[in-house]
Amino acid sequence: MPISLGGCGKIARVTTPNPELLTALIDRLTVYRETLMAKADLPLDVNRAANDVLAAGHAFQENLGDTTGWFIGLFTQIDDEDEDDAYVPEPLSKGQRVSVVVREDFVIVDDEALMRAGRAAYTRSWPGASEESASQHVGSALDALGELLHADGLDGVTRNAATAGLENAGGETSIAPIEHALQDDPDW
Repeated sequence: MPISLGGCGKIARVTTPNPELLTALIDRLTVYRETLMAKADLPLDVNRAANDVLAAGHAFQENLGDTTGWFIGLFTQIDDEDEDDAYVPEPLSKGQRVSVVVREDFVIVDDEALMRAGRAAYTRSWPGASEESASQHVGSALDALGELLHADGLDGVTRNAATAGLENAGGETSIAPIEHALQDDPDW
């Protein structure tokens, strides 16, 4: 059924993804989990199960994008020509650009402790700064976190989260080859 988007005059079609593709993905994930839990001695078995998950995930992702316009970016295209071949990544060449994205999530559990830690980080980064100057520059939780990152880096913030009024809520890292690095963009 077409719907109007907030009076902007555009019409969008609301559709839903194919539930059978999601079921297939869940089934492949279950087989993968069982293969890992069985502590399979053959890396080929684990690799084949992983490739099945990626193939099913790619099919679901494609359908999700086609029907809703959403893209979740978790699955890559798999070449299914020879299912018996183990996945072997292509070697990276000299000069290849690689992107490393690190994400750490936190929950603020003590806003006063976070502000104190952020202001202390500010005075460590700017040794001549006064307490008054730190209070002016660090006026919000985001300012405080920014100063902690500037002074201590992400590893330091993660390591000292509890003393800074933060609770670590998980993290992840993704690594991927890319065509252009940020430095290749003249506007960066």
